[in-house]
Amino acid sequence: MANDGAVLSRRAGISLNVALPTTGNDSEAMWVDWPSKRSDGRFSDRLANEPQDVKGLKLGDFIIFTQDQIFDWTFQRNGKIVGNETMRPSLAQPPKAEAERYRAMLETP
Repeated sequence: MANDGAVLSRRAGISLNVALPTTGNDSEAMWVDWPSKRSDGRFSDRLANEPQDVKGLKLGDFIIFTQDQIFDWTFQRNGKIVGNETMRPSLAQPPKAEAERYRAMLETP
């Protein structure tokens, strides 16, 4: 049965960007779309994108992660993207038309 955190995330459409460890001391940013907070304080969800460097995981796999691994978040409000700070720096680079299209989709929290 879903807890209050799970219900909130489904209603708000919250996605989290989570750092998953790769080989060595590196990590890969992975999105999850329906995070649920577990009774032990950790979170769980299924991967929303295909890992490139995390071995043994694929799109749709179930993961458990801690709050310390969360480094970005996003949701939509009034048709605009709120959060997703990791995408914003890339909007300064070409192609200009694509960057403008994404800027039009963004809202400041």
